Amino acid sequence: MESILSGLNSAQLAAVTSEADVLQILAPPGSGKTRTLTARVAYLLHHRKYQPWNVIVATFTVKAAREMSERIGQMIGGRLQDSLILGTFHSIARRYLVRYGQLIDIKPGFGIADSSDSLTIAKRIIKRHKLNIDPKVACNRISHHKARGISLDEYLATHTKKSVDVQEFGTVFEEYETALRRSNTLDFNDLLLRCRDLLRDHPQCVSNVEAVLIDEFQDTNVTQFELLTLLAAQRKRISTVGDTDQSIYAFRCADIKNLQRMRDNYPDSLTIHLEENYRSSGAILLSALAVIQQDESRPNKTLLPTHCVGSPPVLRKVPSSAIEATWIVQEITRMVAQLGGLVSFKDTALLIRSASLSRPIETALTKAGIPYRICGGRRFFERAEIKILLDYLTVIGLPDNSEALARTINVPPRKIGETTVNSLLREAEARKISLWRLIQGIVQGHISPEKKLSKAAEQGLGTLFSLITKAKERLRPESSDTSLVGLIKYLLSKLAFSAHLQRAYPEDVDTRQANVDEFIAQALEISAPASEDSFLSEDLPLVDGLDQSQLSEGEETLSKFLSTVLLSSEIKSESEDVDSDNKVTISTIHAAKGLEWPVVFVPGAYEGSIPHSRAEDSDEERRLLYVAMTRAQALLYLCYPMRNSLKEETTLSPFLSCKSLKGHLMESGPSFNFDLKDSISRILDRPMPSQADIEQRSMSLPSLEDDVWPVDGSFPPTQNTDRVASELDYSARGHHNRLQNPSGANMSSTLGTNTTSFSTRSRGLHTSLSSGAPNSLNTGFVTVGSHLGQIEAQTKQSSSSSAPKTKKGAERGDQSLGRSRTKAPLNAPSVPGVSLRRDGIKRTQSNSSQTTLVDHLFNKQAVPKNVLGVVNPNTVTSQNLERLTPSTPAGVNHNKASDERSKRLKPRSIPLDLGTHAVRASPIYKRRKLETAEHRNLFSQPQTIQSCDYTGSTVGSGERVSHSTSDTSALQAPPTVAITAPTLLSAPNPASSNTGRIPQKTLGIRRSMNGWSSRGHKPLTQLQP
Repeated sequence: MESILSGLNSAQLAAVTSEADVLQILAPPGSGKTRTLTARVAYLLHHRKYQPWNVIVATFTVKAAREMSERIGQMIGGRLQDSLILGTFHSIARRYLVRYGQLIDIKPGFGIADSSDSLTIAKRIIKRHKLNIDPKVACNRISHHKARGISLDEYLATHTKKSVDVQEFGTVFEEYETALRRSNTLDFNDLLLRCRDLLRDHPQCVSNVEAVLIDEFQDTNVTQFELLTLLAAQRKRISTVGDTDQSIYAFRCADIKNLQRMRDNYPDSLTIHLEENYRSSGAILLSALAVIQQDESRPNKTLLPTHCVGSPPVLRKVPSSAIEATWIVQEITRMVAQLGGLVSFKDTALLIRSASLSRPIETALTKAGIPYRICGGRRFFERAEIKILLDYLTVIGLPDNSEALARTINVPPRKIGETTVNSLLREAEARKISLWRLIQGIVQGHISPEKKLSKAAEQGLGTLFSLITKAKERLRPESSDTSLVGLIKYLLSKLAFSAHLQRAYPEDVDTRQANVDEFIAQALEISAPASEDSFLSEDLPLVDGLDQSQLSEGEETLSKFLSTVLLSSEIKSESEDVDSDNKVTISTIHAAKGLEWPVVFVPGAYEGSIPHSRAEDSDEERRLLYVAMTRAQALLYLCYPMRNSLKEETTLSPFLSCKSLKGHLMESGPSFNFDLKDSISRILDRPMPSQADIEQRSMSLPSLEDDVWPVDGSFPPTQNTDRVASELDYSARGHHNRLQNPSGANMSSTLGTNTTSFSTRSRGLHTSLSSGAPNSLNTGFVTVGSHLGQIEAQTKQSSSSSAPKTKKGAERGDQSLGRSRTKAPLNAPSVPGVSLRRDGIKRTQSNSSQTTLVDHLFNKQAVPKNVLGVVNPNTVTSQNLERLTPSTPAGVNHNKASDERSKRLKPRSIPLDLGTHAVRASPIYKRRKLETAEHRNLFSQPQTIQSCDYTGSTVGSGERVSHSTSDTSALQAPPTVAITAPTLLSAPNPASSNTGRIPQKTLGIRRSMNGWSSRGHKPLTQLQP
């Protein structure tokens, strides 16, 4: 008992141990509903002593059924879970029809028609009658009516006005049902409808049932709800788990009103709310609640996070759908590198509203070399070589299945053409017999076909008839080998299937042969005894006065195998469970229901996508977005392009533009500082990555921040039109060489030969230059903005010719020399000796004997510096001054920058971790005149800043000034953290020494602040040597 109840919170414990006969458990995302329902089943078996064969547990997927069976076994042991009636609604319904179907005139050994069979039947009917109705539309309408419990007779009775549409659809519906009866086949909806009919007419079939438990109750339709009440009719003990906020399958006829119907039908029912979320961070839950609470008709429910707040979700604007895909790839790459292995590709999911949105994303991932898988893509059993084997097995078990027989009749080739097959199908329908009966009559000479067959065709029909007949004999009890695997191997041998694959698929025959081998393994697993997988058992307890239908062991094994394949969307495969399969997941939001990932991207968050342009229920579309957001554990990205793939302007989804979301979302990707890494580590319960691993992975990143694209969704402002064209070409055609080749081998194809571009990395120690003299400088620092090989040669030239420009540059450079969000192309090369990578400079606490950062740049004799490794202005002499002030190459203008963009970008408040934070230079704004001691005292104290960029400057007296990069006019910003900037050297330029005013130059540095605690958290002003 302790193992059953251990680890449950108060609400879960109340639900598990409740004495109420009818119990509704409302479980929001991540609240442990599966754990609760499993413990409830175990509690009923162990505490209330219910017999497992009298307990029905219905799930919506085979995966969920398997997981529940395993958990119950771990809780109570003794293999009691093997006797549970556990499975999906359809598999449970089929189990009752197999045993008691003869009571309502269902023949033993009936087959199941999948969606492709249904479509084939509809196409044939429409073609024969020359109707003007789309086959897919007809199949969807038939399924829609059946899911709501509307039979053919009821449809015809309610549509007395015979319009052309009603007449045509009525014809298809009627002949569709006739075709199913003729082949002794039921479609998916028939399984539920016919089981409902069985329990209505013969309620004694479930007289033994003591309790019924239902998972994902919000996804049930009207027929399933009625079936539920019939299963529990004897004792009326029902437990359901569901959440109205996650009802997203209306297109499958799921009815959210079933929860209210439950309360109406069972007024004494008890409702218990699970409120604690064990999946997502607090910030993700807050934003998801702000979305779902826009639905005023929903019941008010509480959702409490158990994890830390974490990073707020990102709502990112990008210019176009192609750039959206590019941005996603860049952000995934940046995230994986910056987190140092804390998350990987397999921890990332891209959840899309419709499959059409995946094309540009797949292209971008492929170009970037990022592996991915598509969730809910082509299933294993839908592959051509596997599908034909399944058709053969279907014909062996149920020869009257004309659709399966028609697909096998000429595979491998038997010289029976498509025209002949269609002729035989028409004749069989005219005679009102199955295709198998017609072929049997032709082979045995009892029937003469209307269309004369060629000798080769007659011989091919004879070969097929002989093969199927002999295979059926292997299923009889007297056969020496009745196993399913033995039957498959016999079939492969007689068909010479390997040779057929070699002829039909020479380009990938090995892969297809491997699929056949996997198929045999699947058959061995599924046909294993019930103790291996209890939910695949077809046994039902005996009920007094009722006889159960029985098949031979071989026939029953084959029937179970075929039904399991058709009814399960997920079959356990070793290849799917390999943890080393490091791939990004692409899935529709519907297919992602019930799953979770550490990182989730939701692209296409604009009106027309979410909510979908063809959606009829906007509330369900809101719930769909809520489900997508709550799949994320640690990081959530929402993004939308300003123009969709059709170049049409888009509007942000109304679900994300409401006032309730204000303050919950960030405009760009997070900065992965220590605090964020720590929170992700705790949410995922994974160890923190090492700093060395982070540095190693981050070396090839184009930027350490999400700053390549402006946050307002516009293109980056630049004076280089070639670069804009390159960015557009990169996004549109997917040239991801900048991700694959960060060293910049293809730089010449992106930039002109006379362009210099600088790339600075926030929170990092990297500055790179491309070759050539620029007409303008986008971003960077003066001291690393010149060519090292030309410094000495250009000193005199710079001194004599650029003095006025230097002075003017000092004034204008206040707004241009700091961090710029406009990055150089991603493959910008690095010049040796200037690339300040983390691995190039070992950053530890310095002493006077160590080399300064300046000396590392210029490879000259060290000069004295302070404890932070920054040059001490008090020790600057005329001897070392010259080498600390590199000259400016001729023709270089350092004063042009993108002021327009910097005005647009809003500063972000990012927690500062003093253990790992890196300080770097930022723009030098015009300093206010320090007229009084009060002013000087003010500026010498730590200033409250919002940005993560700090700049200090001295004018020879040691005074320190700290500015926020986000405000050019004031020194204070919203309070986040107080810190004083390190001192940076400002030395006179020899070229302008006679001007009477010393122009300011800055040395751009970034310095790791390791060892902060050893300094006792003293302000930098108190750390003078």
